[in-house]
Amino acid sequence: MQNSETFDYIIVGAGSAGCVLANRLTASGRHRVLLLEAGPKNRHPWLHIPLGFGRLFNNRRFNWCYETEPQPGCHNRKVIAPRGRVLGGSSSINGLVYIRGQAEDFNVWRQLGNTGWSFEEVLPYFRKAEDNERGADQFHGVGGPLAVSDLCDRHPLAEAFVEAAVQCGYPRNDDFNASLQEGAGYYQTTMRNGLRSSTAAAYLKPASRRANLKVVSEALATRIVFEGRRVTRRGYLAIPAVSAGCFLRAHPTSATPDSQCSISLFSAQTIGGELHPFPGVTGNCVLLRPESRGYVQITSADPRDAPAINPNYLATQKDSETIVAGVAAMRRIFKAPAMARYIAEEIEPGPRCDDGDELLDFIRRRGSTTYHPVGTCRMGQDQKAVVDERLRVRGFTGLRVIDASIMPAVVSGNTNAATIMIGEKGADMIIEDAKRGL
Repeated sequence: MQNSETFDYIIVGAGSAGCVLANRLTASGRHRVLLLEAGPKNRHPWLHIPLGFGRLFNNRRFNWCYETEPQPGCHNRKVIAPRGRVLGGSSSINGLVYIRGQAEDFNVWRQLGNTGWSFEEVLPYFRKAEDNERGADQFHGVGGPLAVSDLCDRHPLAEAFVEAAVQCGYPRNDDFNASLQEGAGYYQTTMRNGLRSSTAAAYLKPASRRANLKVVSEALATRIVFEGRRVTRRGYLAIPAVSAGCFLRAHPTSATPDSQCSISLFSAQTIGGELHPFPGVTGNCVLLRPESRGYVQITSADPRDAPAINPNYLATQKDSETIVAGVAAMRRIFKAPAMARYIAEEIEPGPRCDDGDELLDFIRRRGSTTYHPVGTCRMGQDQKAVVDERLRVRGFTGLRVIDASIMPAVVSGNTNAATIMIGEKGADMIIEDAKRGL
């Protein structure tokens, strides 16, 4: 790229939201857009085969392979924090689960003063993004770029997990992205015809043919140039990570589901590691909406150096109580008749771990993350907020942050769908402001 080239918009990062922006901002043909991505193009086959996510956890070609600072709440362990480093970002290496979160999550965003971000107001952007194979209704859309599909093959163990959850008293739920999230059922996934539907495939590939879009991979952005306070005017493989799940209220004070329990149809000693030599499955319990707060800090002026990531896991009593109750509920599901007939033994934590304190200690020793960090550039109206409700960086013009980092609170579940929604809504905001000359 020559230094003399000029663009109307420059997007740094071709991740879940960046690819959406590149597509939507070039659709009219009126704007010239540059998309920069530090990682490579998404040509490797494991990026398109759904089960390939397990092959990419430790691959520094496509993954930043970050890890946290030592966590006091996890016996001072460093916990892996993978992030996509490729066209499509983390949507190219994630577990393909399509979960939006609860309506209450977005209503809280609005209650914090972020006009335009209630569930009723963001729902059209979820529907706009979708090409849902179930068809269109009040919650879902068709004809959008993102393929959202049901599992083609419903494994007997996944069906047993759902039946076992119902035997434990949890309701059957055939759509976690409709009016209620609570209950047990199958996940929808971002795949179609056995292939991953990353935002690189869904949004960027069709846009790449447009003359007004320039995509530069292997391009690490090292700085932003300002003029005063204005920015850059120069220059069997087709299975997801989890197949079925149950959203449940584990803590007695929770009004909505606080835990996401799922079944993975494989088992390994470590995430991304070699499979066990025996047939096994893994039960996963995710703490939704944790109270513990941490930070991400730069470690040097060189953007190639990994940041210091300190999530501060399990720092509050309620987080500890909730995750213990959630894991206990998940273990009850695995012991229910529908699942128990398939289970020879529980390898970890094992039957001897039946005390709450022992279970918490096991979680601190072996627990990990489901890779959904958000909020480091959160949206809000207070002085500590980084962006306003139109995603403009406070104190500057011509600079926006449009990705998962703007979430003022994490959604209740996997974050990719909400990040794509943020990209859709952010693109509309940019186009609306451009028409008004802002």
